[in-house]
Amino acid sequence: MVPLDCCGCRDPWLCRCHEPDTPPTEKEVDGYVAAVVLLRAHGLLAAPLLPELRAMWRHGGADHRLAVHIAEQWGLAG
Repeated sequence: MVPLDCCGCRDPWLCRCHEPDTPPTEKEVDGYVAAVVLLRAHGLLAAPLLPELRAMWRHGGADHRLAVHIAEQWGLAG
């Protein structure tokens, strides 16, 4: 991939240059999951919060599948 203009990283999914120093807490991830589920129930797509999506992906199971779905819908997955 072509390097990103902002930081030179080649993969935006793996880029950590613009993230806060601390990862989201489990409570924050759970809140994001709840918001995603609520929005999906109304036919809406949640904004892709990358730190939360990465945490969901690592959780596995339904969280993983949901993270993959959001990433695909936003064109973040190749």
